[in-house]
Amino acid sequence: MGYLEDFKKNLASKELFDDSTLWNFEVTPAFIDWFITCKHGLFLTSVEKEIPKYLTIKNHAAQNCFYNAQLISLNNNIQYSEGLMYGPVFKTCIHHGFNIKDDKVIDVTWIENSSNFANPPDKYFYYYGIPIDNDFIKKHINEQDLKYCHNPILLKYYLENKSK
Repeated sequence: MGYLEDFKKNLASKELFDDSTLWNFEVTPAFIDWFITCKHGLFLTSVEKEIPKYLTIKNHAAQNCFYNAQLISLNNNIQYSEGLMYGPVFKTCIHHGFNIKDDKVIDVTWIENSSNFANPPDKYFYYYGIPIDNDFIKKHINEQDLKYCHNPILLKYYLENKSK
């Protein structure tokens, strides 16, 4: 079985949610069910290996994926997504914020990782995320506060959209 099949199997079986350190907030059974069955959830396997030249990147913060991806989304009007990143380095998932354009992941935080604990994203990194629009980002976090934001907004999004 390949990495993507492993990832999908583990997500569906809810095994990934047994790790209390995975999320930056307390997950409930209702959240888990919503997350893995969300009609807007996307599995993505195509990843940019370099930062696209058309992106405007301001105030990038090392190891702060939620801040980076939200700011890139607001400054470039491209999709912000929040969910899980799965890769062979971790042998598990990490809760992660990233961007999507033309069905391709743009993960500035990972590409620019300052600790160099892994090579930039390769074909074996897989992402599952819930797209969150810019209006929602603006509603909950103004740009002044973004530079202090290491917290995700997926839980807020879930609480406001769980019945949709």
